[in-house]
Amino acid sequence: LPDSLDVAVSNERSSQPDSYSFKFAEVFGPRASQTQVFDRVAKDLVLGALDGINCTIFAYGQTGSGKTFTVCGGKANYLHDRGIIPRALCSIFQ
Repeated sequence: LPDSLDVAVSNERSSQPDSYSFKFAEVFGPRASQTQVFDRVAKDLVLGALDGINCTIFAYGQTGSGKTFTVCGGKANYLHDRGIIPRALCSIFQ
């Protein structure tokens, strides 16, 4: 992973080159666990929602990039592969 959380994308092939810059608060590598993602991204939002703070978790990305797995979880190992939604519900009722 790059050291910087800023990513610049440009299209030099176009007659009018476009350039976009994106800033990320957090970047997870391919070995990040569901627990790490939940703890860093969603846990404080879920607890804040219980205090009346509005929040949204929005999963965006290319087809096949793992959005459903991250949000819902996997089927192979429920305790290890639970996604954001099941972990959020568990946090609410703990």
